[in-house]
Amino acid sequence: MPRSRRKIYEGLVALNEEMFPKVCGRCGQVFYSVDDYVHKTRRLFYCSGLRRYDEPNLSFVGLYRNCRCGSTLLAMFQDRRDESEFGMHRRTRFQAVLDQLVEAGWDRSIAREEVEKILAGQKSTLLELFLAR
Repeated sequence: MPRSRRKIYEGLVALNEEMFPKVCGRCGQVFYSVDDYVHKTRRLFYCSGLRRYDEPNLSFVGLYRNCRCGSTLLAMFQDRRDESEFGMHRRTRFQAVLDQLVEAGWDRSIAREEVEKILAGQKSTLLELFLAR
């Protein structure tokens, strides 16, 4: 699976741990986990398959995939986005750092990856070198 799609799926958390194993109602294929679901199905040919749902007191992301038999399946995941005042402030700060790096000549996707590494507690050699200048 390409890195960009894998990152999308890694950013999701199962809404209900009892969702798996999931069974295709058409052919009976069993999916034992999120990874199994993604690996044994195909993305929709016309879109990413991700759709956000906002319900009162519940927000989730639906991941539509096609079973090998052709049936379209849906798995539901929590939307991990923090909509609190703190969460919005953190996103604003993240965007400001990202914009500064792009203005300094960084490619936006590389800048995003490096900042995300720092936020995940990993080391970013590129950012360390940049800040040491």
